[in-house]
Amino acid sequence: MIRRIILLLVLLAGINQLSFAAHGYHRVKNTQCQLISGQIIQLANHQLFTFQASAKLNQNNYPLTHTKFYVQDNSGSTYEVIVDNLFYNKLTDRQASSNKNIDILDDFNSNYKVGDNVDACGKLITKGHKPAIHFVHRSECRSNQFDGYLKIKGVNITDSSKYCNQCSCYFNQSS
Repeated sequence: MIRRIILLLVLLAGINQLSFAAHGYHRVKNTQCQLISGQIIQLANHQLFTFQASAKLNQNNYPLTHTKFYVQDNSGSTYEVIVDNLFYNKLTDRQASSNKNIDILDDFNSNYKVGDNVDACGKLITKGHKPAIHFVHRSECRSNQFDGYLKIKGVNITDSSKYCNQCSCYFNQSS
């Protein structure tokens, strides 16, 4: 009887795992990765999306630029979401090579709007006493192995490995 119960539990666990994978979900390797779910909001006197240049280059000599926006979760808390542009699915070679906003914000503004649903899984940080979330992409860094993601309207927009296919936090030492 006990053997049957154990076998049944093992079988159910396997079915659950298959269902989990079939629906496009993935397990987070590290408990440091935290999920924020909410909607895109626009704060007063702020652009919807902002671009941040970088003084650092990655191992392939691409600037580590970022796009930022704000999400409000179901409890009413507001988080700044910091997107590493090199992981953005729609990034072009020209955009990846530049430390300037070359139509990146235009692309974000044309594809994502206030009220769009967001699931951001990454590292919670504090910027000037305000909550933010960073590393919302997969990572092979031992120091920040969050295996995060950023889904807007149900689509993961930060799963590109074209420009940063190794460790996202590995900087070029000459930068």
